Amino acid sequence: MTSKREKKADSVGKELAKGEILPPNAPRDQFMALRPKIIGGSDVGVITGDNPYKKQLQLKLEKREEVEPDDPNYLMRIGSHMESFIRDDFRREMDEWTFGPEMGTIRHREIGYFAASVDDWAIDEQGNAIIIDYKNVSSYGAKKWKGGGLPTHYYAQGQWYMMILKSWVPQHFDACYFRAVVDNRSTELRVITLDEEWIRKATVAANAFWSAMLTDDMEYFLQQIDGDEATNAALLAAYPGDPDEKAVDLIGSDSEEKINQWCMAYERAKTMQGEIDNNVRRLKSSIQAMMRNATKANTNDFKISWPVIRGRERFSQSLLKKAHPSMDLSPYMTRASKYRGGLRITPSKGE
Repeated sequence: MTSKREKKADSVGKELAKGEILPPNAPRDQFMALRPKIIGGSDVGVITGDNPYKKQLQLKLEKREEVEPDDPNYLMRIGSHMESFIRDDFRREMDEWTFGPEMGTIRHREIGYFAASVDDWAIDEQGNAIIIDYKNVSSYGAKKWKGGGLPTHYYAQGQWYMMILKSWVPQHFDACYFRAVVDNRSTELRVITLDEEWIRKATVAANAFWSAMLTDDMEYFLQQIDGDEATNAALLAAYPGDPDEKAVDLIGSDSEEKINQWCMAYERAKTMQGEIDNNVRRLKSSIQAMMRNATKANTNDFKISWPVIRGRERFSQSLLKKAHPSMDLSPYMTRASKYRGGLRITPSKGE
């Protein structure tokens, strides 16, 4: 006999299926082809500033397919593999719930480029449909789960999921559970509830990002640029350079004044950096001179180490040429990949 919860799960599942734009377990190439066309749960934390690992400019370059998205690293692949184990284990533990059928990628009912790929969902003992997200947490990320903590980008992801699914079934999905296996040693459970104010702000931010991404509004993304190395790496990947490309003529453009200001600020910052570097070297040399040949020193306040590093053996091409001057080495030569050199700014002639 079908229970009330089973009937509800079937009813909710049918409503959610109306928004499905990618089926469950779709091939990875289909999922990757869809990603530039949507804002998903892993994207929204970048847009709201809750993801410390990626910036909006990087996300924009990925959505416009100017750079290849990062391939999943070893830990990410392990996490994906572990997900089914964590899900099966949690389902056995929560035997009072009725788990719904697996869903694919669901779009928002009104905003087609808002989407969610939810790990799992269920009807709880009170008859409410809730979301479950499974996480395999490494030892590196374990500290963010201590004391009841939850990484901020996961919070953003959960809120986004609730918003998407509620657009189809408004009376449900007011809670999102996070089941985590931490460092393969323990399990953690976190629950967040719908935060309408957060969702309102996130919706505004996501729409602004999407509009700027579609129009390639660099003014918008320049406001997001900071000194993060990942942002610089994304720029180098997107714009590797072309020696045959003509110089960009910015004279008289709307951007000229702003770039002039940046160039002057850049030169001032380099001067300040040089002064700081000189001071660092002076202090370092003073400490080394005081230590002489010692590799360690102690004071009441500090422990100082200046170790001796054994040099590693390296192949010397010059010695080989000297020993065998007639030997043709060209078959053994390789050329490194091209890369962008350092940025250099010089005043224009007549300045």
